Amino acid sequence: MENAIDINEVVIKYEYLIKSNIKRHFSNFIYSNDYDDLLQEGRIAIVKAYKTYRPIDNIDNEKSFIYYCSKCIYNSIITYINKKYTINNKNILSLNEVIQAKEDDKLTLEDMLGDYDDETILYIEMYLQYVKNLGGDYYIIFCYMLRGYNGKEISEILNKNYRIINKKMLFIRENLKEKFNIKYGIRKSKGGVIAFIDGKFYKNYDNLQMASEDLGIDKNSIRKICQGLRKSAKSKTLNKKINFEWRENE
Repeated sequence: MENAIDINEVVIKYEYLIKSNIKRHFSNFIYSNDYDDLLQEGRIAIVKAYKTYRPIDNIDNEKSFIYYCSKCIYNSIITYINKKYTINNKNILSLNEVIQAKEDDKLTLEDMLGDYDDETILYIEMYLQYVKNLGGDYYIIFCYMLRGYNGKEISEILNKNYRIINKKMLFIRENLKEKFNIKYGIRKSKGGVIAFIDGKFYKNYDNLQMASEDLGIDKNSIRKICQGLRKSAKSKTLNKKINFEWRENE
């Protein structure tokens, strides 16, 4: 059993792993109200990792511990997020939940989300749960927003006034931006984007169409990544996960 001073020194030494984990996997929380809680969860994970790690002969145990500790931090933060935004919520979301806009139009939440990766699904489930708690028809509107429908299309589907739908879409964006630090900027398809692989610069593109054709990723997915609604997408041409950001000065 290590004493408190030793444990504190360990936490201080490896705290950078918490911040790197959050930056890489949970960037939308960096400026959110949950950030301090994530740091604390990470510190607890470091202590647990330090107490449970068993040195192995003939290997670099420092590197081995860093890998083990980083995984513990990631798992701890994932558990915290799931617990706060899904498990403890009275209205737990189910991917099989039926979303009905019209009597003859039934879609499940899974239909709405499409083929997102697991990490992105986690984010979207949090966003959906938050929007669902806003009440009214904000939830169904946001579901269609996730599928790439614009205000005019959503108003026609729901048979509601276009201006009212647009105001509600703006309200959703502003709430998500404030709660989760989503960069939900409105850009037209001709806006430039920057592609990254493993956090490193890959290529500049003058518009979404060029990026889509070069990388084999649909434009809607690229736009969602730039907006913070999706973490990454797999390139069909490179067979790698790609991240995107809006290019400045557009």
